[in-house]
Amino acid sequence: KVLNLIKLKDPKHYTEIDAVFSGSIGGHMRHSFDHFSILLNSQTIRYDIRSRKTDIETNVSSAIDHSNDLVNKLENFEVKGLRSPIEVFFMDKKNGQEQLFLSNFERELFFCTHHSIHHLAMITVIMKRS
Repeated sequence: KVLNLIKLKDPKHYTEIDAVFSGSIGGHMRHSFDHFSILLNSQTIRYDIRSRKTDIETNVSSAIDHSNDLVNKLENFEVKGLRSPIEVFFMDKKNGQEQLFLSNFERELFFCTHHSIHHLAMITVIMKRS
């Protein structure tokens, strides 16, 4: 629904960089979608390795299509897989080394959801400012 609201606005607002939130609406959407895509498409999770400047970041229609794909995958995910073990690697910003954490799908789905809410809040403020 957020993407449909953005589509109603001037398309340039989707790609304009907001100085306060150091990114565009498209960048925040891509960042949020990346986390879900990584989770849904891999048994070994590396959230720090993401593509940038993709169509999702620059084109609202592509973002809507990607959003619909993610929703479809989540709706069809087997609940019995929620506790499936997952290895998650995070990059240590100080030394550039990856740190391994053992997790499960359920916990990572919560993380991705929480992280997306944070970015949607920033998008909301950016939209109000533009």
